Amino acid sequence: MTHRPRHGSSRQRPSLLGRYPAPALHLVGTPRPPDPASALNWAPGPPPPQHGLDYAFARWAGQHAVRWRPGTDVTVRLAAGGPAGWDDPLAGLLAELAALTGLGLRLGEPAEPAAALADVPAGEIRVQHDRFGGGTGWPAPCAEHAGLGGAEPGADRRFYVRGIAVVNSAVTGAAPAPMALAVLRHQLGHALGLGHPVRTDQLMHGSFGGMRTGYADGDRLGLILLGRPAGPPDPLPHGRTPGGTPRCAT
Repeated sequence: MTHRPRHGSSRQRPSLLGRYPAPALHLVGTPRPPDPASALNWAPGPPPPQHGLDYAFARWAGQHAVRWRPGTDVTVRLAAGGPAGWDDPLAGLLAELAALTGLGLRLGEPAEPAAALADVPAGEIRVQHDRFGGGTGWPAPCAEHAGLGGAEPGADRRFYVRGIAVVNSAVTGAAPAPMALAVLRHQLGHALGLGHPVRTDQLMHGSFGGMRTGYADGDRLGLILLGRPAGPPDPLPHGRTPGGTPRCAT
């Protein structure tokens, strides 16, 4: 007479869900999950990005990060007289940022270069190339930096109304090469409200050194959070960052 093993025997462990075919456990086209009976097969995931470490907001209004008003349209204009070849790369960057933030970022007609952030009209972000230290009016400490960027809030101090992203062509060169595009991505992040996080593997770190050319996970999360309406307090597990703008970037 043959005896079948009972639940709890050495040959079969009990399972709350019983034995079922693996295809029923996952979506079609996704990787098959590990055997649920072996918890050790599941690799621990990385911790979620954290404010201050992986991303940072540049300014605060109470418990909320200052942001562009959600759903608003923002016109981004290249400064007239700058180097050629930047229209298409900038349009691609704006499409990427619009998808992350939900803002209506559109490339407008060229405009006169701005000597300071306050010179940018409301509802606009100015993108320009300058050789710092050449009488442009930018702060002298930025002369050897790759660029600067920032945004200015309106009278209510809750929403940005203008921004700027400047690439120092004396450092990056005038062509839209990978380093120059990385600098522009960084400065546009400042223009949309991001500050400098601690982790060096993020593009928004204060000295990225050309090691990364695209936004990292923390950068993307910060942009996504800036695009949402201000609801519950924004996450602050690692403290706030100073709010002065514009910021230089090495």
